[in-house]
Amino acid sequence: AISVVAAADPEAGLPLLERLAASDDTDAAWLVRENLAKARLKPFAERLGALRRPG
Repeated sequence: AISVVAAADPEAGLPLLERLAASDDTDAAWLVRENLAKARLKPFAERLGALRRPG
């Protein structure tokens, strides 16, 4: 899961989540939304807060 990668290696994983969030692809938006709910990403909530979009 992307959240596992982001938590294990934030320098690689967080930019990936950011790129997916910027995509117009509805599947990518869903993937980002689902992964932002993961507890393992809570330490990065401030940085990732801007990625939350209504869905």
